[in-house]
Amino acid sequence: MLCRASWSLLLGLALMLVPSMALAQDNDGDGYGVHLDPPDCDDNDPNRRPNIPEVCDGQDNDCLDETDELVDGDGDGASVCGGDCDDTDELINANDLDGDGFSPCTDDCNDEDPTIGPFDNDGDGLEGCGATPDCDDTDPAANYDDADADGQSACDGDCDDADPDINVLAEEVCGDGADNDCNGTPDDVDEDGDGAVSPDCDGDDCDDNNASINPNEDAAAESGAACNDGIDNDCDETIDNLDENCFEEPEVDAGDDQQEAYLGGRVVAVLDATGSSDANFGDELTYTWTLDTAADAYPGVSVELISDPADAIALLAFSAEPDTELSQWDFDLHVVVSDGVFSTEADVPEAKVRATFFRPAFYSSARSCNQGASSSASLAALLLLGLGALVRRRN
Repeated sequence: MLCRASWSLLLGLALMLVPSMALAQDNDGDGYGVHLDPPDCDDNDPNRRPNIPEVCDGQDNDCLDETDELVDGDGDGASVCGGDCDDTDELINANDLDGDGFSPCTDDCNDEDPTIGPFDNDGDGLEGCGATPDCDDTDPAANYDDADADGQSACDGDCDDADPDINVLAEEVCGDGADNDCNGTPDDVDEDGDGAVSPDCDGDDCDDNNASINPNEDAAAESGAACNDGIDNDCDETIDNLDENCFEEPEVDAGDDQQEAYLGGRVVAVLDATGSSDANFGDELTYTWTLDTAADAYPGVSVELISDPADAIALLAFSAEPDTELSQWDFDLHVVVSDGVFSTEADVPEAKVRATFFRPAFYSSARSCNQGASSSASLAALLLLGLGALVRRRN
């Protein structure tokens, strides 16, 4: 028989064990209890506990205080619980972008076009989305029926399914008024594929067997080398340099200004327009030089322009009397270049040039032109004397 003290000890131990047993209680046997960590949010339902996947059932299955969490695995803004039938593909979801009442999850094959979907708008028995989708669900005549048995349907591009001679594989026929090849234009035979219609179909392609010969604006016209090939490349019934497209105005270049020292006698300045050019290499250019400064602008001076239209080089000959008051004379000139059709402008800067003649300071105006030779001899003698004095000084 236990003593009173022993009974007291046993009672105390029992009281200590009761709370521990209550805390560890697991009513539904799912391994989690209300007072455990993490706690079971429903200890009477084994399908609601921590660390299990959320199920779209209107309950908080994983005990995270949220019901049917909107998990969006593909980032398309829709979750499985929100109707996303494929949460791994952002293009497949329950969103109805085009407002036709269908989404990719309800078999809408084009959610950007409200006329295309799993329905038959035109009543031809074909749906816009299906095993054989309707190519045009707004036109009952556009379907996969091959009424004329030519191997093509309206959905294959047959523009007249009642005529077996009209389809996308047929050849265009001139003069029948029909669009035989279903390209949208009747009687447009183009054998060389350059975009211009054959003359057999009353077209303006003068050679429908050569794609480089046609009247198209972007084609090789009569220019450059084509100006000398003997062919009417642009089909305007004129050939080579007879075609206005071969005519291009030359580019003028009168050359650099010239300066020549005048010591008596006759001095010549060379004018050079060889820098002028023409894009049409077959053209023959002519050069017309003109002296813009009046020939008698300076008293006691004589100038003469010497030129040949076939030569880009011209000469300006100058002479002056020894007693002229001026020691510098400026003459302005210009050249016009022509290819026989077009001529350059005379007043553009590139056409102008200046020739300047000047008398050096050491030249005495008192001497006559007839004294030129003796003056040169005297100058040479002075130079020799100076040179001799320099040699003697060094010795």
